This record gives sequence, structure tokens and C-alpha cells, in this order.
Amino acid sequence: MAAALTDVDGLRKAKGVTDEQVQQLVALKQAAGPITDPNINDFVVYRFLKAHKFDVAKAAQFLAEHLAWRKAVQLESLVALSGGPGAELKPVIPKILGAYPAAWIGVDKEGRPVEVKRLGLLDWGKLFSASSKEQLLQYNAHNNEMLIRSKFPACSVASRKLVDSTTTIIDLDNLSFWLVTNSEGRNFMQTMVGEQSKNYPETAGKIIIINAPSVFSAVWSFLKPMLAQRTIDKISIFGAEPKKYQEVLRGLIASENLPNEYGGSAGPLDRCMSAGAPRAPWNSVEVQAVLDRVSFCEIQRRLACGDTSFIDPRPDPAPAEQGALQARRSLDDVDDAEVAEEFVGGRYPMGVARFSPGLPSTMPGQMEQLKASQTYTRTVSGRVSVCSPVVSMTGNVGFPRTSTLLSSGAVVTTVPSATQTLAPVGTGSVGTGAVGTGA
Repeated sequence: MAAALTDVDGLRKAKGVTDEQVQQLVALKQAAGPITDPNINDFVVYRFLKAHKFDVAKAAQFLAEHLAWRKAVQLESLVALSGGPGAELKPVIPKILGAYPAAWIGVDKEGRPVEVKRLGLLDWGKLFSASSKEQLLQYNAHNNEMLIRSKFPACSVASRKLVDSTTTIIDLDNLSFWLVTNSEGRNFMQTMVGEQSKNYPETAGKIIIINAPSVFSAVWSFLKPMLAQRTIDKISIFGAEPKKYQEVLRGLIASENLPNEYGGSAGPLDRCMSAGAPRAPWNSVEVQAVLDRVSFCEIQRRLACGDTSFIDPRPDPAPAEQGALQARRSLDDVDDAEVAEEFVGGRYPMGVARFSPGLPSTMPGQMEQLKASQTYTRTVSGRVSVCSPVVSMTGNVGFPRTSTLLSSGAVVTTVPSATQTLAPVGTGSVGTGAVGTGA
């Protein structure tokens, strides 16, 4: 029987960790004191070790302080947004974002989550009146911890590889001299950046600063000392030079995930930031199903080791069940041989979205409850046919490569050979709208 995979196995394979570094990792855990938090695994410990250039004593000091910080700020309450400070923080978050527009808009070409921060629109007066400085730091902690526990594992599952860093676009358009010279704001920014760098090291992949005005040099002068050199090396700074920064951004992010203003085709920036990234992995029903079943620590370990079997673990159904499944949907309705083969096996790989009955209408894409008894017309390359949803053994229903169920009842799907549009029989033509594409 094969030995169980360990975090160290994953670090060796995904990060190229050497035997000497493994010994340093063990020494760091011993020096930092007992680690009882189940969310602190060897991947987290390794980030501290790497951030401090494998200086065990220095890394141990920062790791011990981080463990104490997690307890002091009641991090679990902040993550859940319930009980204690988390419950008080929850209603304040919309006010914070109203004064400092920032949002996760999707993923880059490496599968990393992409965040846009419109620092140029930051309003210190509005921000400090919307919440206390303590709550601003709490929200920053919540955002960073959810990145580790939700967005990274979701992106990892979707791309079937370990994803543990971000791409950040910092837009300085409209940055004012007052914003830069406000001493209260500058002091707070230093505190927040310092706390983030200290508690969440080695999570930045790329940082692209755009539309930097001449006054940005003053901002950079007080922020730079708060950043590790490894982070500084990941930063690229552009002035109001759209052609230059758009070329760089298109090299990092697919056009369909990049706002129009940044050289993409995802739509206006304001809409991209307010839409909640409906196509992002962390908003995928099927990806969330994996996260509900497998802890983020296990996802890290197994994908770092190259094990993707847990993503679609359901065994082939018994012959009788398989026949029942196929009876509910004729394979004649499947145009693509690859998709047909998937249904022959009775399996639901990551390319097949599963819609559970009773999904709330507020889900991304305004998904409504699919009815197994409903017949749908399907248009493939201009040809109309009729099909019914697939019904799984657990009562879920869906279509091959389904991406979005519109509020009109139309379903848009993508298979390798064609784009399909499905609409309930008896409805009018499907209007155009912003919809995602399949996996």
C-alpha cells in the first residue's frame, strides 16, 4: 500500500524544496512553539521560511508573532463574519468598499486570482467615517485569509495545479496630491501594508501599478520600506501609458477576464468590479462542491503532489444505475464524441456543471432551479434540436459543459466543437446578454 502523501512531498515536487530546507522547516516549527491551528500547515510555514531567506531564527520569530496575532484578532470570527468582531465587521464591508473600490475580477493565464485596487479613488475622509481603523485592519485580515482558504484552493481545483499567489492591478488614475500628503492616511496605509506583509508573506505573484502620476513618487517613498525585496521585484510601474500597460496586462490575463479599459473585452471596469466575478473558480458551483468535500489544506497537499483524482472521485455507477442515467438523456443529443464518452461513463468531470434543485436566484449568473421534467430546445451552429437535462444519482441536474443558466431560463453551454444555446420549449428567442463560457 502506497504511503500517504505529505505536505513535504508536495513542497518537494511543487517548490523544489531540498533536504536541507526540509530540515530547516522542521527546525522552524519546533522553534516557533507548538502549532495547534489546523489551518497552519507546512505550506504556510514554508512561506515564512522563504520570506526570511531561510533564516530559521528570524522566520520563527515572525511565525510565532503570526500565531499570536491570529488569536488576538479572533481570526476565525473575522473569517466567518459572525460572532464577536466578525459580526460587527460584516455590515461595514460595503461602506469600506464604497470608499476604497477593490474587487476580485477573475483569474490570469496562470490560474491566479486577479484583484483590482483603484487606489486613485480612495477617499480617506469617507473611509475613516465609514469604519474604525481597527475594522479596516480586520477587513484586510478577512480578505487575506479568505484568499488562502477559498480563492487559492478554488483556483487550484479549476486549473488542477497548486495556485498560491495573486496578480494585483493597482490603478492610480485620479490620484490626488491630498491623498498622498494626508498624514493620517499615510500612517494607516503603512500600518496596513506592514501587517499584510508580515502575516501573509509570499502570496504576491505579480503587481502591476498603472496610471501612476508624478505625485506617486511620494507614495512609493513611504510604502517601499514596508515591502520585502522579493515583493518589490514583482512590481511593475506604469504612468498614464495605456498602450504599454495594456500590452503587459494582456500578456498576463486573457482578454475575456480583462476589463475594456485595461485592454481586454470583459466589459467596462465598473461593471467588472461590481459583478462579483461570476465566471471565477470561487463562484463555480462544481468547484465549490469539491471545496465542500475536501479541506483546503488537503487540496494544497494533493495538487502539489500532482494528485487530481479527488476532483472527480465518483466511481462509475452500477450497470443498472448507468442504464437509468442514460435513459434520462439520449446520447444522440450529444454532438461531441468526447462529451458523449463522459456521459457513457456516467461521470461528471470538471467540465460539467451541476445545478442543484433550489439554487437561490442570487447565485452568480442568476441561476434558477432546473426542472428535470422540463424539455429544452438546443441550438447548435444554427440547428435546433430537443433535449432534456441530465439527472444524476443524487438528484442534481445539468447539461454537458454548462456554464450559465440565465434568468430567462436559457442555458449557454460550450463543448469542444460548438457553442450551444438551450432554451425551455415554448419560450421566445433568447436575447443577448453577458454570459460565461464553459470549462
